[in-house]
Amino acid sequence: MTSDRFKTILADLIHCKPEELRETDSRDTHAGWSSVADVQLLALIESDLQVEPDANFLDAFTGCDTVGDLLRFLQEHNAFSDL
Repeated sequence: MTSDRFKTILADLIHCKPEELRETDSRDTHAGWSSVADVQLLALIESDLQVEPDANFLDAFTGCDTVGDLLRFLQEHNAFSDL
């Protein structure tokens, strides 16, 4: 999956348009970014991005406060096919 496709899916999960999604956006700026969205993101990460979340991964994932943090974190784990 490409990083752009991931951003499109993330935008859908948190109920905004992909073009409105900014790297500085956080759970505080999007009411739709809930714990349910986090669970859906984790399922997507495991199934589509081929990343096996272990305890350390989950701790780091929950520490991602913004969209940019999340994207950088996933890039560090080689989750995207285009980066």
